[in-house]
Amino acid sequence: MKGMRGKAVAWSTWLSAAACSCSQPAAVDAGPSVVPEPAPRVEPSEPSPPVAAVEPRPAPLPVGPVRTRQSDRAHAQGQALLLRGGESLPWLRPVPEPIAAWSSLVPLASPGTHEGEGEGEAAMPEVVAEPGPSPVAIEPAGMPGWFVPIADGEPALAHFHAALVELQQGRDPDGKVRVAMYGASGTAADLAVGYLRSYLQTRFGDGGPGFVPLVPLSRWYRHSELVVDASPGWTKEHAQIRSGRQDGHYGLLGASFTATAGKRWATVSPKGGRSSAEGIAHVELFFLRQPQGGRFRVRVDEGPYETVSTEAEAFEPGYHAIEVEPGPHTLRVETIDEAEVRVFGVVLERPDPGVVVDVLGIDGTRGANHLAWDEALWADNLARRAPDLYTLSYGTNESVDEDMSIQVYAEDLREQLRRFRRVLPGSSCVLLGPCDFPVREGDQLRPRQRLRDIIAVQREVAAEEGCGYWDGVAFMGGELSMESWVHAEPPLARGDYLHFNARGAARKGMALSDALMHAFDARSMGAEG
Repeated sequence: MKGMRGKAVAWSTWLSAAACSCSQPAAVDAGPSVVPEPAPRVEPSEPSPPVAAVEPRPAPLPVGPVRTRQSDRAHAQGQALLLRGGESLPWLRPVPEPIAAWSSLVPLASPGTHEGEGEGEAAMPEVVAEPGPSPVAIEPAGMPGWFVPIADGEPALAHFHAALVELQQGRDPDGKVRVAMYGASGTAADLAVGYLRSYLQTRFGDGGPGFVPLVPLSRWYRHSELVVDASPGWTKEHAQIRSGRQDGHYGLLGASFTATAGKRWATVSPKGGRSSAEGIAHVELFFLRQPQGGRFRVRVDEGPYETVSTEAEAFEPGYHAIEVEPGPHTLRVETIDEAEVRVFGVVLERPDPGVVVDVLGIDGTRGANHLAWDEALWADNLARRAPDLYTLSYGTNESVDEDMSIQVYAEDLREQLRRFRRVLPGSSCVLLGPCDFPVREGDQLRPRQRLRDIIAVQREVAAEEGCGYWDGVAFMGGELSMESWVHAEPPLARGDYLHFNARGAARKGMALSDALMHAFDARSMGAEG
């Protein structure tokens, strides 16, 4: 997996060098030479134990985002992707201490181990985060949105930052730094994620659009760089669809698409005006191999068809790669017979060194649905992508699941992160906390207590499992801040008090970019200085 441990060590060494300046003391004129008296004889004794070297402690990080020429240019590109009329968003200011304190809430008591329904569960105390201070949001001057650093971000992101250094220095084994971003509808929309992709690719090189589903996930499915289209006749299945097969054969994304007749087609093509998809050279299909599996044929542009069989003795991951000359290519897949073909998605990458961001979101899903995925199949897909950083962005949908205890939620979250660690033991991990989602009662808003509980659990579990944590509620301005986002001029969020529009997503993408690169840029400037 691309020397994950080596990257982290290299980055740690580089940071230590950046944090201290070592120089030889200047020569001092000692005056005329004097012959000293001989020192008295000292009888030998047991040697003293060696003094352990003390690693220099890095200087504290700045409280606000770090601005560089590279970050300014990258933000301009991200905003051009999502905003109309040449709007330029104001820079984020550091989150005030009152917001940071109340967003953190009171630390959650340890939930313990869930013993299942009945006596074991009843024996556990109820775990509820206490209310914080006044839930009146604090607004920055001008546009809402604050800079919030990632809790434990410097150690949690060490591998990711080391990978970026190797990429810059031309030492990355395959010339790619990959990011896998899992989540629900806010992730699937590829707005804030699309901003982050543009930002990172502007700074470190464009490695291509990455993984996309082979069939649209919904009628309104979109990707920032690609157009995904398909014929009728495909059946979508994932863990959130209770009427589908709950067999876990969902692959990398957690969703599969099945056809049981010939001439069912799917296409993936570049979106007009987008540069990342215009230089594709590597195409790789992800699908399921299974007993009595059917066949499909695939081609790029108007080239010859290649026939692929999905039949195998057991259920297992299938891959089919095609190398082409760099260009704006269209992929077409078409089923051949009535035997079942079950596909997951396709990877599109450029030959150039750079960053690749896979958007892996499903509308309406929950993080616990990861536990319903066949682990061996998913793990093989994920290891093949080998992301240097993965993020999980869940919690909003779970905040309406009042029938699930917070203890069960905590244990499910722990197991989700442990699944990732089993596949990617050296990769960086960040939990992206939910944003403000108040309860609406007539014309009144009130904080959502269960969202508070979920945020407290996420903070605790992230720290336990070695992940960073980004506080979405603090970024927005605290509890009930969604009101100001919905009624901003122009608006930043929709009237459902849940989803950002493109303008609000650009603001979130800006905040995520600054948070992920905070230590990297601060230490880089220190090294250069």
